[in-house]
Amino acid sequence: MQLQYDDNTQTLSLLDDSKKVNHITYELINGDANVHYVFKDTGEEIYQKVHKEAFESSEQDFTVKRLESLEKGYLLKGHFDAVSIDLDNLANVADPLRPTDISFEEEPLVKEFDRDKINKDNAEFTVKLEKAKPTTFNLNVYLDGKIFSKQSVTADIFTKIPKQTDEKLPDPATAKLNNNKTYTDMSYSYFPQMGVSTMSGKAFHQTIFDVVNNGIDEPTTEDFFNQALKYYTLDMRVRFMLAGRKQNIYIYYESDDYSEEEANSTVTSNVHINSNLGLQTVLNVTGKKGETVLVKVPQIEGYKPDKETVKAKINEDGTITTDEKVKYYLIEDDEGSGSTKPPVTTPEPNPNPTSNPNPAPNPNPAPNPNPDKMNGFVGTMKQYVKLYQLEKGQMKLITNKELGKHSNWKFDQTIKVNGKIYYRVATNEWVDAKTVYRYQVESGIVETKDKEFTSLVSSDAKLISNRGLGAHSSCNTTVLPT
Repeated sequence: MQLQYDDNTQTLSLLDDSKKVNHITYELINGDANVHYVFKDTGEEIYQKVHKEAFESSEQDFTVKRLESLEKGYLLKGHFDAVSIDLDNLANVADPLRPTDISFEEEPLVKEFDRDKINKDNAEFTVKLEKAKPTTFNLNVYLDGKIFSKQSVTADIFTKIPKQTDEKLPDPATAKLNNNKTYTDMSYSYFPQMGVSTMSGKAFHQTIFDVVNNGIDEPTTEDFFNQALKYYTLDMRVRFMLAGRKQNIYIYYESDDYSEEEANSTVTSNVHINSNLGLQTVLNVTGKKGETVLVKVPQIEGYKPDKETVKAKINEDGTITTDEKVKYYLIEDDEGSGSTKPPVTTPEPNPNPTSNPNPAPNPNPAPNPNPDKMNGFVGTMKQYVKLYQLEKGQMKLITNKELGKHSNWKFDQTIKVNGKIYYRVATNEWVDAKTVYRYQVESGIVETKDKEFTSLVSSDAKLISNRGLGAHSSCNTTVLPT
C-alpha cells in the first residue's frame, strides 16, 4: 500500500500493487461527543460541553457527565441534574433495617450510539433537565393560642434562601416565648418512605434557635427565621436533598396574664332555638364551659315572641344548647287581620355556605317586571328554601340566608320572572313558588265521613302511616292548604 500525489489534480490516491484503491473502509477508534444541556420546561439551553473520547471502538454507549461534576451546578436553578429520573421512586432505602438512611445517589444518564453510523456531523446529544419541586418553609407565630403572624419562604434547589427581615413578633415587654411548645412538621415529596415527621419541645427549640444564636434563649434578632433555617441548610443554600420538602415551624408566645386553662374553657358558638316558625339561630354566643348564659331571642318583624331570652348551657364539647322553645304570635293590625309586614328572621346557617356571600339585598329593585299585591301565607317543608332578590328584572340568589325547615311565612307580593312565580316574604327577599306550599289561616271543625279510617298527610303531601282519624270524628283546624 502506498500513497501517490498527482500535481495536476492536486489529489492524493491510495495504490495497492500499483492499482488505485477506489473504496476505503474505516473503523471508529475513539471520538468526542457534544452534549447540550437544556431545561425541559422552557427549552432553554444553559450549557454545552464536549465530552472527550466519549466514543470507544469497543463500546456502544457513553455516560453523560453531570453538571455538578463539571462544577457547573450553579446553572441548574431548580432542576434535577443530568439523570434518568423516576419521580415516583427517586429515593431508595439503602438499608431496610435503617429506613431513614436514604440513598439519594443519581443514576448516571447513558446515551447510546451506533459505531457504524456515528461521525463528526451527528455526534450531537441533548440532555433535558427536569424541573424539581421547590422547598418551602412556613413560620407561624402564635400569641395566647391565636395566630399572630405568618411568614413563608420558597426556594428552588441549587439556589440560596433569601434573607428574611420582616418577621413580626409580639412585644417582649408584654409577652414571653414558651419554647416548650415550639415544634415543626415536615413532609417530603420525593421521600414517600419517610412520610411526615415532627419534632417538638424545648430541646428542639434550643437546637434550631439557641445553638445558632449563641445561646440566646429567644429568637429576638431580626433574622431569627434564618437562624432556624441554617440548621437545615448549608450556608442557606438549598441542597439537592431538599427538593420538594415542606416544613412548618410553630413558635408560641404568651402574655403575662394569659392562662391556657382559662382560654381553653372559653367557648364561642352558635345557639339554635326551636320555635313555631322554625329553627332560629343566634350567632357567636360566648361563655365558659359549664356555665349557663342568657341568650336573646331573635326578633321577627310582624311577630312577637313569648319570651325575651332563653337559658343556654355551655357544654364541654364546645357546643352551646338550650332546651327552651319560643312561640311567635302574629301581630294583629287595627282591623283585626294579620299584619302585612313580612317576617324577617335570623335563619339557620346555610349548610353549604359560600366563601363570598352576596352584599345586602337592594331595597329598590328594578320596576320591571312589576309585582302584584297579594297577601297570603306559605310554609316550608323538610328542606331549606333558597331566597332571591330582584335586580333589574331578574332574580339573583341570596347565598348567605335561607328559610328554615318547617317554618311559616306571610307574603305580600307575587311576581312572575322568566316563567317562574315568586312570593315576597321580606324586603326584596323572594321564594320560588315551587319550593313552598301556600295555605290560608282558618279556624273551624272538620268531621270525617262514614269511613272506618281517614288517612292523614304531612305538609309535603306524604302519607302519615302511624296516625289517622276514625269514622264520624271531629277535630279543630287552624290552617288549611290552598
